[in-house]
This record gives sequence, structure tokens and C-alpha cells, in this order.
Amino acid sequence: MSGWDTTSAPAADGCFQADNSFKADTSTGGGNDFGFAVENISRHANGEVGEAPHDGGCRNCGDPSHFGRDCPTKPDQGCFNCGEAGHVKSECTNERVEREFTGTCLACGLAGHRRAECPDAPAQTCNICKQLDHKASECTVSRMIAYIDSLNIEELPPDVAWKALEAADQDRDVDDIKRAILAYAKVVPNITFEEFEKVFRSSGFNTYIIAKQQAVADTHTIVDFQGVTDQEFVWSIQFSPDPRRKISVGAWPATPEINLERLKKTGIAMDRMVPKCSNCEQLGHNSRGCPEEKREVQKNTISCANWDCKEPRKQPREPIECKNCYQHGHKAADCPNERVVECFNCNQKGHSKQDCTEPRRKTDWSTVTCSICKEMGHSYKRCPQAPKEEEEAGGGDGGFGDGAGDAGGASNGGCHESQRKERSLAPQLSRTSSTGAIGGIHAVSSLNRTFTGRSTASNATGGFDPSFEIDFDEGDKGDPQQWPLWYKGLILFVMSYGTTCVVLYSTSYTSAIPGMEATFGISETIGVLGVTTYLFGMATGSVILAPLSEMFGRRPIYVIALAMFVVFVIPCAVAKDMATILVTRFFGAFCAAAMISNSPGTVNDIVDEEHRALAFSIWSIGPMNGPVIGPVVGGFVFQYLGWRWTNWVVVIVASVAWVVVSLIPETYAPAILRKRAAKKRRETGDERWWSRYDDKEEFWPLLKINLSRPFVMTVTEPICIFWDVYIALVYGILYLCFVAYPIVFGELRGWSSSMQGLAFCGIGVGSMIVIVGEPLIRKMINAHKPDPESETGEVPPEAMVSVVCIAAVLLPIAELWFAWTGTPNVHWILPILAGVPFGMGNAGVFIYATNYLVYSYDVYAASALAGNAVLRSAMGATIPLAGTAMYSTMGAHWAGTLLALLEAICIPIPFIFYRYGRKIRLKSALIRSMREDKEKQNARRKKAEEKERRRLEAEAAMGAPMETVAAVDEGEKELEKGGARRHAE
Repeated sequence: MSGWDTTSAPAADGCFQADNSFKADTSTGGGNDFGFAVENISRHANGEVGEAPHDGGCRNCGDPSHFGRDCPTKPDQGCFNCGEAGHVKSECTNERVEREFTGTCLACGLAGHRRAECPDAPAQTCNICKQLDHKASECTVSRMIAYIDSLNIEELPPDVAWKALEAADQDRDVDDIKRAILAYAKVVPNITFEEFEKVFRSSGFNTYIIAKQQAVADTHTIVDFQGVTDQEFVWSIQFSPDPRRKISVGAWPATPEINLERLKKTGIAMDRMVPKCSNCEQLGHNSRGCPEEKREVQKNTISCANWDCKEPRKQPREPIECKNCYQHGHKAADCPNERVVECFNCNQKGHSKQDCTEPRRKTDWSTVTCSICKEMGHSYKRCPQAPKEEEEAGGGDGGFGDGAGDAGGASNGGCHESQRKERSLAPQLSRTSSTGAIGGIHAVSSLNRTFTGRSTASNATGGFDPSFEIDFDEGDKGDPQQWPLWYKGLILFVMSYGTTCVVLYSTSYTSAIPGMEATFGISETIGVLGVTTYLFGMATGSVILAPLSEMFGRRPIYVIALAMFVVFVIPCAVAKDMATILVTRFFGAFCAAAMISNSPGTVNDIVDEEHRALAFSIWSIGPMNGPVIGPVVGGFVFQYLGWRWTNWVVVIVASVAWVVVSLIPETYAPAILRKRAAKKRRETGDERWWSRYDDKEEFWPLLKINLSRPFVMTVTEPICIFWDVYIALVYGILYLCFVAYPIVFGELRGWSSSMQGLAFCGIGVGSMIVIVGEPLIRKMINAHKPDPESETGEVPPEAMVSVVCIAAVLLPIAELWFAWTGTPNVHWILPILAGVPFGMGNAGVFIYATNYLVYSYDVYAASALAGNAVLRSAMGATIPLAGTAMYSTMGAHWAGTLLALLEAICIPIPFIFYRYGRKIRLKSALIRSMREDKEKQNARRKKAEEKERRRLEAEAAMGAPMETVAAVDEGEKELEKGGARRHAE
């Protein structure tokens, strides 16, 4: 008899504790006595037996402290065949001694003969062909034919089988496609996998047969359609020539040509029907007849299973917790307290959604983005382009049956249902707000579009080992957030300087318009058209270059775009006609938009949330004053060097910006981590290294979202409609000033070009007052009444509108001031001083109105700002075209009065939002859906906190922390279950 033995010592209470010595003896190949051992341990603990582990103690010496197999005085009983000592029967080399068989036949149950000698024993059946009189190793039938027959595939005419294959391909059903392929191969036995794939490609099939490099167990073999075994590759049914998951890349053929070459050596994996020895790991025999020396196998250890222990029962895991009252010791079904039910339809307690009498709340799909087609208005489940479930669940099982394949199902490394739902509802952001951190409550830190289908938790369950994740460590010098303060300050200066250069060029051009009129003989309106093309170029570039920076990193976009900007400015300096200037200014502005749209993201990358407001204030000094600096610099350059040098100066300063920006390393964390992970994979050759940003959004779907969502929000959201129009009007009037100031100070007062540029200093001073006074303004905002919906006591977004209300009043006052003091009979200082409140009003509107959009739309803020930027640039590009004609027709007084009247008409907009902004936000479908999501998250968080609190209270009541399920060894639990069943019996 052989079996499981345990060396045990009785505990003080009579409960045996094992000591990691369970061993299986495979020498005799018999059954096992584990059940017997457990039964005797149980009997011993219950007092049925003395101190012995079984009746009579050791069967060799009678000692009750050990079993016979562990007896130190165990005698050598000799070989069972020849009787000699030193070896066992399986190792005996002597002639076999025939002895009379006294057992019973396993076939007929009669005594006196073995099964092999039984005349009534059924004939041996081949496991391959199911025929009699031979073994599987002697079978000559094709393994493939036998495999197809085992699937009960009907034999059809070739044309019928092919039509069935075409129908299965149209349905994109993996199982049906496999059966159809095998059915056709059954009637056309000479066909190969390669021929199937060639016909599929020439006929436009959805199906791809991929030859994958896949390891199979040595008890299995890969068989082709002709029955040839030991092929190299395993077939896989897919609906795409490219792997769906990165984990499959290594096994995937690199090109279609390589795939066709592989298909010549491809087959289906199936069982060899040959036994494998568990002792020597060789094929062809089992452990009973193994000629090798028998080895002992270490088995799982069993300690006190506690079911028969006299000690108080230990709690191996957390006690049962009621999901109704959160008390321990009973389940929700047995809870004596009243059941707490919450309706998911009306959010009221006391009834479920099925029993709710309120009208069913309709799901607002307008705010949902499909993760498949990237369109808004439906989820991935309702997408018309969604693949079939079988394609999602698996693409081929390698021939091991009809189950799910290896193409990436939910249970095989693909996305979990909850992860896919979260992915489909996640917003796709377009860029970081350039003003999202100035003068408000705190900076919004999540405006970058950083989408990842992976996270540490999800990868742990989705096939990606968290221990191989590439991430920043504490003190990591590669983390932009951990760079030295002086270095961050230097980057802030460089980003502000680079942005100032491209903004400066938009307005320095206006000082050179008289020179171009004289050179090319054009009208002033045609000259102003250069401002229009520049602003249109910036609007277009911002939409396209922002997602590029998030796909490839910020640094390459800066380096390439700034270099191209410098290149496009040069033709403007040497242009022979006006058309060249207009076209090259558009493309130059397109490239310059990289600094406008991405430098705020760089500031966001390097500064933590606590200091982000201050950092954005410092950065904005240059961009906010760039439009004012342009006419000042352009005026002096045009007067002393000519209009062409207004372009050469920009070439010089932009070249310097390109050099210093090129010296700044990458700051975008996702790009850094992606490169680190790729480098680690190359260096180690281990494809398991990954980062959570490896799954990047494709450029064209990303661009499609950038182009669609901002416009959808602009025309459907009331907040966006009113604020976009108001900000665009203010921006357009600001750029109209770059046409009006030369008329007022040049034509009416006769100032030179250089002096005309200095007249813009008033606007610059006003903007600086707002920027420098940001700490005081923030105190005023934070003094506002807290938001009743905020749990942290933060002020509502309408608090920032109070600043816009003041700015809205300053703008028409400043415009009237400038209009009626611009004539020569009034001292020149007065119209210049009018620029101070005008600059304050513009800065207040741009900073705090855009901040209101940021805090209102939260994760959708970037899309709201993108729509605002496009409309604002369009207005700034078109209004100046009417400036010359308006001032010449109406005069400086009434032209300025008309502009003041337009700004005065818009004054109610900020006041209405200050008073009724909360109600307007609550009526927004998009904001309402975000609010509901936040409430659900808060409810889940509170529930988790309450659960944790009750758990800690229960631990404190028990006096010691409880063990968790993870502390119980898996093997121990299985042994415990088995012993408990036997004890119950």
C-alpha cells in the first residue's frame, strides 16, 4: 500500500500539527491513504483513539508517535519478485517469478485471473479512430480526420460547404467559421491553410487565418489538414491582420508574406494520445513502469485544519458583513433590520427602480463618446461599427476546442466590462487651458488629454504585471514635477518668451502696413488682411497641433513648429507681392500656434497644483502683453529700418526662442514614460515592461474629436453660447484697436510710427495691473459665499464672474473715454490713459471668463475653451477689416461710441450669470451628467468609508486585527475543505 504520510506530533490539546512533510511515494503506483490519515487525525482529536495517529501505532514497531513509512527501524523487506534486498520489483533484473493470482478481475469481477487474461474483457479501443484491436500509438488513421469526426461535422458537397463558410464569414462568428473551414477540409482533404488564406484575401473575406507562434504542451502536437504532426505554428481565426493586444505582438507574423510562409507549417493543436511519465517526465510510459529511480515529490503541507480542533476557532478571514446594516456576523438575507433600498431612477430610498412610480429617467447619450467610432451620442454597445461579440471574445483557440480563443476576450487579457464602459464614457480632452489656473480657487490639473486604457489595477487583472510598470519614483530626476525650482523658473521664462514672440508678430505687422501700401500699391484694407490670415492660421493650428503634442510629446512639436515658423517669416521679409505675405503669414501662424496651445501644457507639466496659479500668472505676463509690445517694437523698427525689418526682427527673436526651447527636455509625463517603457523592452528583450500611457489614441480619431466636440458644445450649451460670443466680441474690439490707434495718433495727431506704438503702453499697463494684482483678486474671490454643493467649502464658479462684471463695466467706459479724447484738441495723455481701464477690462474678461468655463465644465473644459478659441480668433480676424472704413466714415468719436455701445449691450451677460449662473449650470445636460457621476462617486466613497469604519470597530472589539483571505494558503484551503467533508461523513 502506498499513500500520503505525515510526520506529526500531538499538540497540547490533542490536535495534530503537520510539519511540511507530506510526501507521495510513486514507487508502487497505488492509491493513497490521505483520506485514511485525515480520518484518523479526526478520530484522534475526538478522543476515539489514544495518542496514536492510527490504530496500533506504527505498523512496523508499534510506536504511536510516527507512521510506518517514517519508522527509523524500518526493515528492508526485499524485492517482491526475487526476494533479494536492496531493490524493489520495478528495478529487479532477475527473471520474473510467476505466482498464483489471488485477486479479482477488473473486467468480469471473478477471482483467479487478471483483466489481461479475462476472456470476457472487451477488446481494446483506439482513442483516435475508436476502432478495436489496436492502440492509439499504432493507429494509421489521420489525426485530422479523426479530430473532424469527433466534432460531428456533417459531410457536405464542396460548393455547399463553401457557401456555409461565406455565410459564417458574413456573420463574423468565430465558432461557425472554424466548423465551416473544417467541413470544407473534410471534403477537400488536400487543401492547406495557405490556400485558404489566399482565397480569403482575393475574395474580400472578413476572416484572416493567422499562423501564430504558440507553445503547446509536449503531450500535444500540431497537426495540419493532411494529418502531418509536429508542425511549427498554430492557426488562429482573426478579423484583422494586426494584433489587437500588445501581448500578442511577439507571436504575430510581421507581414502578410511571412504569414503565408508560416501557414505552410501550420496546424491545429491536439492531444498526442501518448502517456507521460510523472516520474521522469518522458513520453511513452507511465510512472508505474518507469525504469528511472523513483523520486519523492514534495506535496502541500497541512496544519491544524481547525474543524476538529478543541481550541477556539480562529477567524481566517474577515467575518461575514451584512450589506444592509454593515454589521458583522450575518448576511443581508438574514438581517433583522429593515432593508434599505435606494431607487436608481429617482434616487429616493424605500423602493427599487422596478417599483418606482416616477417616469423613467432617460439616459443622456449626447455627452457620451463611443470608444469605437469616437462619435458622440451613443456608447460602444450601440455603435453601428461595433464588432461582433465573438470577435471581441476570441479569435481562435488554437484548435483546443470550441471555446473562446486567444484574440483578447474579457477572460483572456482583454478589457473587463466595467473597464470598457469607463473607457467609453471618459471625455477626450483637446488641450490644457492656458488660463485655467489664474485668479481663481485652484488650478485645474486634469485638462490634458491623457487617455489610457490601462491602470495599475486594471493591468493586474488584464494581463499586465504591475511589477513591470514603468513609473516615476520618489526623487526621480526624470519627473518634471521634481525638477529644481530654479530650473522650473527658467522653463517658465523660456515658454513665456517663446509665446510672446509669436503673439508679438500678430500686431507688429500693423505698424508696417503703411510701408507695404507704398511698396505694393495696395489699400489699407488689403494690408489689414494680413492680421486676419494670421489669426485664422493660429485658430487652425491650435486645433491640430494640440493633439499632436499629446501623441508625440511637447518637445518635438516645439522644435519643428518654431523652426517652420521662422522659415515662413523669411518670405514675408523678402516678398515681391502682397499675396506672398498673406499666404506665408497664414502658414507661419499655423506653426506658431504650437506655442499658444502647448506652452500652457508645459507649465502644467512642471508645476504642482499648489503653485500652479502663481506659475500661470508669471507665464501670462508675456502672452498678455505680446499684442501691446508688437506695435511698440514694430513702430520703431518701421520708422528707422523699414517695413521689411519688422519681419527680420521677428526672425531674430524667434530664432533665439527656437534655440532655447530646443534645449528644454521633454516635460510631458506620458511621452516620457512611453519612451522609458520602450527603451526597457529593447534593452531587456522582455515585452512585459509597460507604462499606463502605452495605449495612445490614434491621430485621426483624436483630430475628429477636437474638431467636432468644441463646435457641438458651442452651439448646444447656453453657457458656451453666451460666453463665447462675449469673449469673442471683446477680443475683436481689442484687435480693432491696432487699426484705430494708428488712425487716431497717426492720421489725426500726426505722430510718427514709433510714437504710435508707444501709445499702446496704456493697454499694457492695464493688463499688468490685473496680472500683478492676482493675489488680491483671488482673496476677493475666495471671500465669496461658499458653494452650497461643495463639501470642502469652495466658492462657486460664479465667484469669478464678479471680476468679469467689473471688467465688463470698465470696457465701455474706457472705449467712450478713448473715443471722445482722441481728437487733436485734447491732450494726448488722456487717450493713452484710457488704455489703462481698457487693458484691465480685457485682461479681466480673458482670464476670469475663461476660468468660469474651466470650472463649469471641469473635465470638458478643454473642449469648451477650444470652441471659444476658434470663435475668438475668427472675430479677432474679421472685425479689424471693417476698422478703416468705419473710422473714415463715422469719424473717431462715433466709431468709438458704436464700439462702446456694443460692449455696453453685453454688460448684462456677466451679471446674469453672476446672479443665475448656478441655475443655468443645473439646466445644462452636460454639467448635470457630470454632477450625477460625481454624486455616485461620492456615494461609493462614503459607503466604502463607512464599511472601513465598521471593520475597524469590529477589529477593536475583537482585540486583535483579523487575518485576510490572502493570508490563507490556497493548498491549505483545499485540504481543509476535503478534510471537512470527510469529517462530516
